[in-house]
Amino acid sequence: MMQNAIIAILLPFAAGIQFNDFCYFSIMVPGHSSFSVEIKKLKFITEEGKRFPCTALIKFHLEGKDKPLVELMGYMGEKEIYKAIDRGEELNLDYCYIDKFSLRNYRLLRNLDSREVVKINRFTAKNSLFGGYTTLDFSFALFEGNEFSMENAWITRGDVVFESSRFTSDLASFTIPDSLMAILILKMWHLNRAK
Repeated sequence: MMQNAIIAILLPFAAGIQFNDFCYFSIMVPGHSSFSVEIKKLKFITEEGKRFPCTALIKFHLEGKDKPLVELMGYMGEKEIYKAIDRGEELNLDYCYIDKFSLRNYRLLRNLDSREVVKINRFTAKNSLFGGYTTLDFSFALFEGNEFSMENAWITRGDVVFESSRFTSDLASFTIPDSLMAILILKMWHLNRAK
């Protein structure tokens, strides 16, 4: 059954969930009028010890304030992310700025069929910022490992697509920070238990 829905919370998913039809997410983050990002060739280490090759210096420009709010995050470029997928590594992007992630682009760069399933091992992007202008495309992904998490992730630009994605992870988490007013729009979605 196809549905259109506007939901102000993110859905908790359990293992074995599959998106069969087009799924479109759009999350708006209020409080800043714009932001800018500068990538520095300085290693970034999270409190948990995760190392990133670069640091993202993010300046949030707030309405009515002269000075921007500055945040430092790890940074891993699109090519490095795709190489980690190729190697079957766990994809830990916690506390990271991601400007571009698209499994459509991943398939194009590797001359794969547009609907070929891409296996992603333990994807986490907790407390991360997805700030690119392009669609955040997880279409035809198979999320494996013990966890999939976008807990407290901020998606500020573009859309998020999970078309025909499957989750075999033990835990799948899509939660929004309490401080954000978020709107989640699902168009024509259909959830089925994966076999």
